[in-house]
Amino acid sequence: MQLKCSQNVFHGLVTAFILFTSCLVAVMPAHTNELLDKPTKEITLAVGVSIPPYINIETQQGVESQIIREAFGKEGYKVKLKFLSTQGIFNNFKALQVDAMLVSRSKDNLDGEVQSAFLSSAIINYHNYAISLKNANHQLANIKSLSQFRVIGFSSATKVLGDEFAEAIDKSKLYREVAEQTDQVIALYRNMVDVVIADPVIFSHFQYKLKEAFGEYHEVTMHDLFAPSPRHITFRNRIDRDSFNRGLNKIKANGRYQAILAFNSENFTYLINQRKL
Repeated sequence: MQLKCSQNVFHGLVTAFILFTSCLVAVMPAHTNELLDKPTKEITLAVGVSIPPYINIETQQGVESQIIREAFGKEGYKVKLKFLSTQGIFNNFKALQVDAMLVSRSKDNLDGEVQSAFLSSAIINYHNYAISLKNANHQLANIKSLSQFRVIGFSSATKVLGDEFAEAIDKSKLYREVAEQTDQVIALYRNMVDVVIADPVIFSHFQYKLKEAFGEYHEVTMHDLFAPSPRHITFRNRIDRDSFNRGLNKIKANGRYQAILAFNSENFTYLINQRKL
């Protein structure tokens, strides 16, 4: 009799539990079911150390990182950023220490450096300029003109900006590349170089930081010599690449991508408007 009562209690508890969980499933919102279908996966993404305000190493925020996180999030991914030098990015990718890398490189330029590279759709365009001090009054009509000047570029600029640029700086009076782009501003201000090769948004960000810290600011001229450089994520496998592309398409379709760019464009305009610095 006691055993039978115990069995009845047990079956009653099991039945109650089943009913309770059924009710929970019934009231779960649709997006919860979607998340259950897409278990969270973490992607380790290698990025450059010196590309604020697109991605800021201190806050890990910025227009580019926001687009990347939200596109991945649409497909159930979380992103861990790993900040490295340009060579460190490639070394980590080849050594299987990261799942993907963010670079301004075409697949043609990647061949021979990495194997099984799957490039995403373009995330955003950088647009590099030749930048000189305004009072120097340098005239740069085209890329070949750079051969007459002392030039400082960003890391891997010769691979990003193509053969014509590589040939021009090979004949220049001086050419060097730096990973920390704040060094470009200092070198220009100190007359160590004549021309800086940089995205004006990044350059102006460091101009503002130097003005904020030391009160020093010099007007510059932006020479538009280069085509925009699309930014891609290079993935180790096709599945992650395809998932990211789907997420990117979703935030473009629902207007979120445009909203991120619109919100940040005010800050970018502030940075590159010389009169406001």
